[in-house]
Amino acid sequence: MIKRKTPHAGEPTPDDPSALAPDVLGQLQAALIDAVLSGTPLAGQSRALSMPDRAQLVGQSPVVLSSDNLGGPLHLKQAGAAPLQILSAQAIQQRAKNDGGWYYLRFEPPQPVANGVRLTLQLQAARSGQGGMPNLGMSAVQVSFEHTRQGWRALDDSAALSS
Repeated sequence: MIKRKTPHAGEPTPDDPSALAPDVLGQLQAALIDAVLSGTPLAGQSRALSMPDRAQLVGQSPVVLSSDNLGGPLHLKQAGAAPLQILSAQAIQQRAKNDGGWYYLRFEPPQPVANGVRLTLQLQAARSGQGGMPNLGMSAVQVSFEHTRQGWRALDDSAALSS
């Protein structure tokens, strides 16, 4: 009989990233947001993440993040950055309708990878106008995180995506 390893707290099962503890998911998401906003590498990586439309976002204050697909609390380390405001999808649409177009970040649902999870952070443009114009996807960054005995680490398979 083969004994199946029982995952430790926060460790994903091979096919279910939703089993990832919310606080661990929040820590990984916060690390990704910090790296994107600061233009610095994730811990353990040698190069900064590339998000083609990043300049559109960093000139805006506050930086808006959709509450869709968030894990636990986000503890950002980025000192001196514009404040981060977390809004629901409905609040984002209402703000675009009232205040005109602006940019925001949104996480896709986490995807399983071997021994870990892949996160995709999108930059989108909320557009104002009659008839509820759809939001425009601009660019995204994708990073895989692997759970090891030493903890979580970002893999070198990050990708920048643009629409």
